[in-house]
Amino acid sequence: MDDLRRIQICELTAAVRPANCPADATGLAVACSGGPDSMVLLHALAQAGYACPLRVLHVCHHLYAEAEQWAAHCSASARQLGVAFKRLDVTVAASGAGMEAAARHARYKALAGVLRPGEVLVLAHHADDQAETFLLQALRGSGVAGLAAMPQQAAFAAGCMWRPLLELPRVCLQTYARQHALNWVEDPSNRDPHFDRGYLRTSVRPALQQRWPAVVRTLARSAHWCAQAAELITEIAAEDIGHIATGDQRLAVAPLQRLSPARQAGVLRHWLTAVQRDAPDHRHLRQLQQLLHAREQNGPVVAWRDTEVRLFDGHLHAMAALAPPPGVWQSDWWLAKPLQLPAGCGALQATVAGTPSIAVNVRFRRGGERYFDPHYGHHRSLKKFLQAGRVPPWRRSRLPLLHVHDQLVAIADHWQHPQLAAMLGLQSLRLTWLPPASGTQTD
Repeated sequence: MDDLRRIQICELTAAVRPANCPADATGLAVACSGGPDSMVLLHALAQAGYACPLRVLHVCHHLYAEAEQWAAHCSASARQLGVAFKRLDVTVAASGAGMEAAARHARYKALAGVLRPGEVLVLAHHADDQAETFLLQALRGSGVAGLAAMPQQAAFAAGCMWRPLLELPRVCLQTYARQHALNWVEDPSNRDPHFDRGYLRTSVRPALQQRWPAVVRTLARSAHWCAQAAELITEIAAEDIGHIATGDQRLAVAPLQRLSPARQAGVLRHWLTAVQRDAPDHRHLRQLQQLLHAREQNGPVVAWRDTEVRLFDGHLHAMAALAPPPGVWQSDWWLAKPLQLPAGCGALQATVAGTPSIAVNVRFRRGGERYFDPHYGHHRSLKKFLQAGRVPPWRRSRLPLLHVHDQLVAIADHWQHPQLAAMLGLQSLRLTWLPPASGTQTD
């Protein structure tokens, strides 16, 4: 063996040694497709002398006729190395993002579903993969977070994700595979020019390497610098948001307006991640910055995917996309059991002493509602009541209204007629409105 090949094998062996593994790992789960990269990773880890358990996870996408052969190969390889094996079958549904993205989403979802607490998901991505990811993200117009490409370590599901070979070029893996006479399967999609990554591998990268032989190393280095920049932006945003966030998935507008546009963008991204909402692209981010100066009475909202951000009471409110208002829905309710309301409106429940003589009718706003408040001795406008109570506009059309003989007698659990229990022949009555969980349908 010549010196270069010996160095390449030593580098790979050193990369997977236990000292480099994420701390406190309770086990290692190798994502193994059966291809050359994951077979090298599996073999190297099996020889590294880990004290914690090692197992193989194979995701079967069923996209190619050879899928069963690939699963059998991974199972046999694991058995030969004395490693536990688990097969994960998934169905890939085509999406607007393409089959490649849909398969990746299905794969990671399946892996997340079986990862044990503290277990490390180990992936075989290397420097060539990192360079390709950097190029793909650049061609999509990504910012520094996207250009940072793949992290070497990151939290994932119940444990974490680790890419020990990320700094090594593919040639190191190829040398290791030949030295140990490893067998693997070939996935035709890896070099299929119909897929973006396959096109880069077959057409773009060879041309780049001919002109710039060190292109893989330099692009991977650029991804590293972008990762550092993204980390710095996150640190600044976290410091800024400490002075702005007010809890309950809200963000104060006034202090946010005083920041530069660049820092506003960092805070908005960081906030949406913290409240577990979808990440905005550059278009949505620009709309969110415009939302900071919108007129509240117009009910402004920025919506994308399953996320809505609304402006109210000097704050931005992040939430899941709202179901349409219930409109003419209504139901008679005898109070004994909780009443499930239409989507996005939660449920009503009552604590009563006695049995009601009549049912209450539950419905939603239709416009022009008024109610008689004995405390004031006259009728009041529901609209003004909701405005005075600072009830968010998106919640007003989803508040259950209780009626007896067409008289408005309760507004969810915000107000109820002091004689309501007597009207129903009860000794006492307490209403509770259970809105949807925070961040799912209302704020």
